[in-house]
Amino acid sequence: MDNQARETGILPRIEKALHAFVLADRDLLHPGSNLRTIACRMALCVQDQFPEAKVDSEFNLDGEGLRKTLIDPEHILSDDLTGESAYPDVVVHHRGTGPRILVIEIQRMASEAVRKNELAKLVRIKEEYAFGGALLINFGTPEKPLEGIDWV
Repeated sequence: MDNQARETGILPRIEKALHAFVLADRDLLHPGSNLRTIACRMALCVQDQFPEAKVDSEFNLDGEGLRKTLIDPEHILSDDLTGESAYPDVVVHHRGTGPRILVIEIQRMASEAVRKNELAKLVRIKEEYAFGGALLINFGTPEKPLEGIDWV
């Protein structure tokens, strides 16, 4: 999606959000920091770049009810702490029926296997909910904050 992200203006906005996150919150990238905390702070940086849209963390609603993208469709828990159902880390959208601009998953120092699983999850979410784009951000450490970005 790199070319599409550039053409639609999403990429420069995400680059600015990443830069703002690293400047303000790189200390959250220590081992042991919760990914939800990192995602929440990243969402705030993304919101600054998309003032015309809503940016939500752990968003689990679809215009008409609960979003249920399953990793393993045979298993779902209502209090899912095991990762069986997929609630995106960050979404850029217009709540309800408006356009769904971008879905973001966040990892830290992810292995290749975790990265592949996250990319597969992003493909499912992007297709099932018609997001314009999908992005996996792999954060590192305070010394090397960004390990990589994958566009879907």
